Amino acid sequence: MDPSGIIGIIGVVGQIGIASGKLGLNWKEAPDDVKAFMSELRGLSKILFEIQNKLIDNPEFVSAFEGKRSAVIANLATPSSSDDSAVLFTCKEELDGLLQKLESLSQGKLFGWRRMKAAFLNERLQKAVKDSQRRCQSWLTNMIAVDNAALLANTNIEVRSTRKEVRDQRQEEEKKRHLESKKRILDWITPIDFAAQQTDNLDRRQAGTGGWLLDSQEFQAWVENDRQTLFCPGLPGAGKTMLSSIVAEYLQDRFQTDETIGVAYVFCNYRRRDEQTSRNLLASLLKQLYQGLRGGFSDIETVYEGHASGKRPLSTEEIKHHLRSITTRYTKVFLVSDALDECRVEGENRDKFLSSILELRKIANVNCFATSRTNPEIANHFAHDHAIEIRAADDDVRAYLDGHISQLPSSVKKNKELQDDIKAMIVKAVQGMFLLAELQLKSLRGKRSAKAVKECLKKFSGGSDAYHNAYDEAMERIEGQLEDQVTLAKDALSWIICAKRPLTTEELQHALAVEKGSKSLDKDNIPELDDVVSACAGLVTIDEESRIIRLVHYTTQEYFERTAHRWLPDAQRLITFNLNVKDDEGFTPLIYAMAFENYDFVDFLLKFEDVTLNSAILDSSKTSIPGSIRTNSIDVNVQDDTGMTPLSHAVRMYQVKMAELLLASAVEQDQTQMVELLLRTNGIIVDSKNPEGRTSLSVAAGTNSLKILSLLVETGKVNVNSVDNFGWTPLHWAAEAGHEEIVSLLVETGHANPVTFDKNNETPLWTAIDSRRDGVARYLLCKGKVDACLHVRQKRLRRTPLDSAVKWLGLEHEITKLLRERMEVLAQNKAAEAGEGNQKERRETDSKT
Repeated sequence: MDPSGIIGIIGVVGQIGIASGKLGLNWKEAPDDVKAFMSELRGLSKILFEIQNKLIDNPEFVSAFEGKRSAVIANLATPSSSDDSAVLFTCKEELDGLLQKLESLSQGKLFGWRRMKAAFLNERLQKAVKDSQRRCQSWLTNMIAVDNAALLANTNIEVRSTRKEVRDQRQEEEKKRHLESKKRILDWITPIDFAAQQTDNLDRRQAGTGGWLLDSQEFQAWVENDRQTLFCPGLPGAGKTMLSSIVAEYLQDRFQTDETIGVAYVFCNYRRRDEQTSRNLLASLLKQLYQGLRGGFSDIETVYEGHASGKRPLSTEEIKHHLRSITTRYTKVFLVSDALDECRVEGENRDKFLSSILELRKIANVNCFATSRTNPEIANHFAHDHAIEIRAADDDVRAYLDGHISQLPSSVKKNKELQDDIKAMIVKAVQGMFLLAELQLKSLRGKRSAKAVKECLKKFSGGSDAYHNAYDEAMERIEGQLEDQVTLAKDALSWIICAKRPLTTEELQHALAVEKGSKSLDKDNIPELDDVVSACAGLVTIDEESRIIRLVHYTTQEYFERTAHRWLPDAQRLITFNLNVKDDEGFTPLIYAMAFENYDFVDFLLKFEDVTLNSAILDSSKTSIPGSIRTNSIDVNVQDDTGMTPLSHAVRMYQVKMAELLLASAVEQDQTQMVELLLRTNGIIVDSKNPEGRTSLSVAAGTNSLKILSLLVETGKVNVNSVDNFGWTPLHWAAEAGHEEIVSLLVETGHANPVTFDKNNETPLWTAIDSRRDGVARYLLCKGKVDACLHVRQKRLRRTPLDSAVKWLGLEHEITKLLRERMEVLAQNKAAEAGEGNQKERRETDSKT
C-alpha cells in the first residue's frame, strides 16, 4: 500500500469539504443517498488517517519492530507491487474528478442539492470509494493481526529468553555458592594440598621419561584389573617421585572423562613430617576424592554442618569412616603414595597410614600405587603384591642429558665427540640413580676447557658412595668461590637444612638479609634468588608453583646431617635464637616486656614456642620469616639478677592484665605451681576470656589438667557454665576430649549444667557421642544427668542423641542401647504420670458430680 496514495486521498477529501462549503451546500439538507456516500467517504478518510497517524508517522510503532519483521511496514515499503495501491490510485482519480467539478462550479453562483446531487452519486466514484474503504479496512485488520501475532510470538520468545537468562543466572549463582561451600569444606578437611608439588614435578619432567613404566605389562595389568596394588621400591634418587607424578598424570588424563573413577595422590616429604601425620595424609586423600565428585558427598557435608560449620576438625576415625564411604561412591579409585620411607614413623604413623589405605581394597574397588626406598618394614605391607623396582632407565638419562647439555661451557657445546663422551660416562656411572646424573652434569658447568671437563669425568663414580662423592664435589666447588659467595651459600644451606618446614623463596631472602646486630629488615640487603641458587652449586632448587626453595633431594639432607660439622659448623648458631637469653642486667625479652607493660609482646611470646625471630629481629612485623626455626621455649619462671620473675614484675607494677596472660599460659602448659601463685594475685580475673571466648577453666577442661581445674573451681570465682564463641561450655570441651574425671568434677563439685546447648542445639552428651567418647556418654546417661535433652533435636540436622548414636556408633553399641533403654524408661514414667493424672481428674469429676 502506497503511503503517498493514502496521504493524497486524505487531502482530496478535505478539499472536497471546503469546495462544497463554497457552493453553499448544507449537508443536513443533503439527500439520503448523498449522506450515505459522504458517510462512506468519511469512513475511508478516517481509516486512512488512522493508518497515516498510528502506523506511517508513529515512531513507536516502527521501534516496536526494530530487529523484527512487520507485515505493515513491509507492505508500505513495496507500494508498486501492491493491489491495494491500485485501488487507492483509482479512488484518488475519481475524487480528484469530483473536486475539479466542485471547484469549477464554485466560481459562479450558489447551487442547490438538486443540481449537485449527480456529482456525488457518480457510479464510478461511489464504487471506488466503497472498494477503497473495504480494501483498506481489510488490509488494516489483516496486517495488524499478523503483526500482533508476530509481536506476541516475539514477546513470548523474549519472555522465554528472559526467563532462561534469569534461570541461568540463578543456576550460576547457585553453582558459585556450591563451589564456595565446597571450598570451605575442602579447606576444613585439611589445608594440605599436593597439587602444587605435582605441577612442579611435571614441570621438571624431561619429555618422554617414564615411558618404560607406563608401557610395562605389570603397570598396565595394575591399571586394568581391580583391587590391585603395585609396589615400586628403588634406590635413592632413582626418580621415584617423578614417576609417581607421571603415574598420577597418566591416570587423570586417561580417565578424565569418566566421573566414576577417582584419582588421589600424596607425596611424603621428610621436611614436612610434622604435618604429614597419618591423619593428615588420609584427610588429603579424602579431600581429593570429595573434590572429584561432581554431585557432592552429602555425608561429609552433613558432618561439616554438624561440626559447627567446620569450627571443629574431623577426628581420625571420622576421616577413615568417610574415606571408606566415599571410595564406594566411585566404580574404581586409584591411590598414589610416594616416598613412604619419608613418612613420619613416630606414633606408628606410617604403619597406620599404610594399613588404612590397603584395607580400603576390602570394601571398595581401590588400586594402590606406592614407592619407597628399600625398607623391610614397608616391604612387609606389600609382601603379597606385585612389585617393580624403580631404576633410572638409560634412555631416560640420555634424554635428560640431551635436554640439558646446552647448559655446559662452549668448549663442550662445540665438541660433538666430547658431548658423546660425557653422556656415555654419566649413563655408565649413575647405575639407575637419576639424581646422580643431574649432579654430575651440573659439576661440569664451571669447567673452562675440554681438558678440565675430561679430568672431571675421570672422577665420576657409581656405587654406594656416589652421592657422597657428588655432594663432596659440590661443597668443594662452593668453597672455591669468592668469599661473599661462600658465605651466601653456607648461610642459605644452613637456613634450609635447619628449618622445621620448607621455606619459601621470600622467607629465605628475608632471613639472609638480616645481619647480626641489626634491629630491622634492610630491603637493600635482600639477595637475588639467582645468586643464591648459583652460589649453592646445584644443591638447592626452587619449586616454581609453590615458590619453595629446598635441597635437591632427601639424600642431600642426609649428607649434611652426617657432614654439617665439617661444612656448616656454625649453622645452628646462625639461625637459633634463645628467647630466654639474658642481657647484662639479667633481663630476658619476656621480663623486658613485663617490666615495660608491653602487653601485645607478652601475649606474642607466651603463645609461641617456635617464633618468627632470629637474634637480630624483635619486630616481627618487618619480616616474613615463618614460625619455623628451632628455638627454645619461653621460661615464665626465669629470674633476673635481682631474683625477680616476670610474675614479680607484673605484681610490682600492678599489671593484673599481665598476670591474667601468665595464668592463661600456665593453664595451657599445665604448670600447676605457677597457677597456684597466680591465683593469689590481688585483683586477677580468673574468668577472663581469650579471643575465642574461652576461660582458663574451659582450657583446663579440654587439656585434662585435673589439678589445675580443681584449683580454679575451688576459687569460687569461675563460671562453670561460661560459654565461648562456639556456644561451648567447659563441659563440652571435657566431653570432646573424653576426660571422665574432669566431667565428673565439673558436674559433681562445680555443679556444671550438663543440659546446656551450643549454637547447634547440641549438649555435651551429643559432643561425647560424636567424638566416640564412650566413658563420658556412659557417665552422663547412667547418672541420669541428661534426661531433659534426650528428645531435643539439633537445629540443622534435626537429630536426637539416639539418632547420632545409631549413625556414629551403630545399633548394637553399648551407648546406643543405654540411650534406647533410658528413653524407654522415661516414656514409661511419662505414661504412668499421665495415667495417674487421668485417674485423679476422674476422681475430682466424680466427687463434683
